[in-house]
Amino acid sequence: MEDRRKPSKEKASRPIPPDEANMPKFIISVAAKMLQLHPQTLRQYEKRGYVTPFRLGNLRLYSERDIHTINRIKELADEGIPTNGIDRILALERRIEELERLLEAYEIEIVSLKNRIRKEVPPLPVKIEVKSYEFQFYGESSKEEDEDTR
Repeated sequence: MEDRRKPSKEKASRPIPPDEANMPKFIISVAAKMLQLHPQTLRQYEKRGYVTPFRLGNLRLYSERDIHTINRIKELADEGIPTNGIDRILALERRIEELERLLEAYEIEIVSLKNRIRKEVPPLPVKIEVKSYEFQFYGESSKEEDEDTR
């Protein structure tokens, strides 16, 4: 099923992965009961851009991800955080999720590139030896010289 959500105000080009958490399932009255909120509160959250429920005419359908987001907003509001603070926290949490997905993709790419290099670049036929050197300051005698004088 194609996801036909309206793009959010903040980031219109954000792709929504087609997974179970994004499937529209709950009408506004069911979502309001689940969250113990008034349906008007859900409409206000939609207006502020916190969630974008799937629209089918005048019917709003909320996904599990929408429910999770609204629960997070409730937690932050219950802690006394003002709405502009909630906006900032949610934006930062979305950015963290985005960066974690990007990091995961880079880690997969690194493993792939390492494997490709191992296959394409033959091992060096030369053995590299590491030598260690001892240094002494002028006027100091080495341990060997001390033993020879005894």
